[in-house]
Amino acid sequence: MLRSARLHAVLLLVVLAACKSARPDPEEALRTFLTDLRNGRADAAWLALSEGSQKEINARHKALVDAGAKTKGAKPAQMLFEDLGLMMVNPPESIAVASPHGQELMLRVSVKDGRSADIRMVREGELWKVDLTGSLKPAPALEAGLEGKKVETSTTE
Repeated sequence: MLRSARLHAVLLLVVLAACKSARPDPEEALRTFLTDLRNGRADAAWLALSEGSQKEINARHKALVDAGAKTKGAKPAQMLFEDLGLMMVNPPESIAVASPHGQELMLRVSVKDGRSADIRMVREGELWKVDLTGSLKPAPALEAGLEGKKVETSTTE
């Protein structure tokens, strides 16, 4: 009986460890997102964004399509690179929690040249997602007939 109880305890620990490894912590979720950005994997980076970020970027994409600055076939995920200019040339040197854990937190990302930025992460279900909504500048008003013109948006002030 005791042997059976030990076996069950060991199996439970193995299952719990496997579940924990399947759910990345916020630092790992951000690191994966930044790697996807660096490697130009827009679809993978898109999936790492919070629902609110995706909604905001979809609204910007629709406004650009409606104004004629984007074709209807363009994917909102491509805005991460083309219009928002999100790109990391160098991998982060460090990622540290800058606020207490909860359903959301801030991560401080430092890069080689000494610069750093705070990135908001939110928990959606069991996963940590990157929330850009607080980092995105409001999009400029769009005029009709912008076909072929570059429209500037930014994530910096």
